[in-house]
Amino acid sequence: MTAHATPAFIVPEITMATETNRPKRLSQSQWQALITEQQNGTATQSEFCRSKGLCLATFYNWKKKLNNSDKPAEQKAPEFIELPVASEPLPRQTWDIELELPGNVILRMRQ
Repeated sequence: MTAHATPAFIVPEITMATETNRPKRLSQSQWQALITEQQNGTATQSEFCRSKGLCLATFYNWKKKLNNSDKPAEQKAPEFIELPVASEPLPRQTWDIELELPGNVILRMRQ
């Protein structure tokens, strides 16, 4: 069994191990602090995650989630379409349907 090194950024209260010996999940504010730290630094996102022991995909997901939560939700006004008012009743429509079935059977429907 090999010893697992605890990433440098994880403080002792975060590393309270579970039964599987994994650190607890990071809170939203902890992710925000990490994202801000990466943005203020010179390391790429990939380098930053590698140095902190973070999953790059999880970092991207949190960055997207927190970026979207900063923006107010756009409230789009409902679009209404004005329909013309018929001044005269529409003419009655007629239709004819003819269906040829096997056995020389023809079914005709008319209105």
